Amino acid sequence: MNLVERALRQPDLRRFLTCLALASLLPAVAVAEPIASSNFAGVENPLVENGAWQPMFSMAPDHTQFQKNNGAFIDRFDGRHNNHAVARTTAAVPNDHYSEVVVGHIGNEFSYVGATVRVQTSGPAIDSLYMYWGSFANGQNNFLYRIVADGIGYSAASLVPHSAFADGDRIRLIARGPVLYGIKNGVREFIYNTGRDATRYDTGTTGILAYVPGPPETNGTIASWSTGAAPASAGTWASSNFAGVEDPLDEGDRWFPLPGYSGFRKAGGVVIGKNAGHNISGAWGIAPPQKQYSEVTLGTVASGSGGGPIVRIDRNSPDKTGWLLFLWVDNPSSSGIYKVGKDNPQDGGFTPVRFTSTPTRPKRPSPFRRT
Repeated sequence: MNLVERALRQPDLRRFLTCLALASLLPAVAVAEPIASSNFAGVENPLVENGAWQPMFSMAPDHTQFQKNNGAFIDRFDGRHNNHAVARTTAAVPNDHYSEVVVGHIGNEFSYVGATVRVQTSGPAIDSLYMYWGSFANGQNNFLYRIVADGIGYSAASLVPHSAFADGDRIRLIARGPVLYGIKNGVREFIYNTGRDATRYDTGTTGILAYVPGPPETNGTIASWSTGAAPASAGTWASSNFAGVEDPLDEGDRWFPLPGYSGFRKAGGVVIGKNAGHNISGAWGIAPPQKQYSEVTLGTVASGSGGGPIVRIDRNSPDKTGWLLFLWVDNPSSSGIYKVGKDNPQDGGFTPVRFTSTPTRPKRPSPFRRT
């Protein structure tokens, strides 16, 4: 079994996979107190809570919004359009933040609730945001979404699927640098890197969202909400023996996939790429010094596969970065150090810098001919 991919069989350098791990121990990630929160106690229509909430109408053509009655839900049903209740906090929230809701009640597979991050509060993209929302298992829209709005209308792009919601689930969406990830009941559900997206939001605030297709309005209810700063990197050193099973690879907020990649899953002592192709993950929960090392132990490597450590990843880059020591089992002459980046797109963005041995290259005809 390969450290990074046992299913891969293509003997092509463009199809290798790799992973980064920095040695020693990782301190626990501290979770700060919420900046703002509400359990929606009492009765209020529309939801205001002393100016804590601002309604948003790009996704509500009939200007429906939230009310509260020991929970937050849409204030009315208007059958003319698909009306969502959407609101953002007026609290000052850093650009790296989380939004968390506890699901109060979902009445059917057509009703949804969720949390929003990086909400745009002004300008031509006002009301644009990312949302982690869901319904029952047979709901068709259980996705992380990017909403592109302009204050009047919107479009929605589904980015990555996730599992169904149930009453009482605690749903947290985190925006951290270019990375978005969703946590349900304390377990990471998905992770998505926005780095290569043509449309992306790097700043903004947080909020909540609900939708029901018809009465009763309480079929999409949020029991409570909180927001705060995203967890910060803790410590400069980390290590892992990848014990246990986890999909996607998380290990307490240690790992994130580089832009354009799906990352890894963990399978009892090894990590395996989620796609049959390049898979690259970086250490997310640490802030290593510039003078650093990365060390991996390869498992059983299939023909055509390989892997290795990476150093000097720029976690805020819109593209993959770093320096890779790639070990290619059945083509050792191409093993060596590669520059990871988009400057060599014909080779998948991996530029050879130095081979561990002199590569064997096919003879090519001379570009010069005698006449």
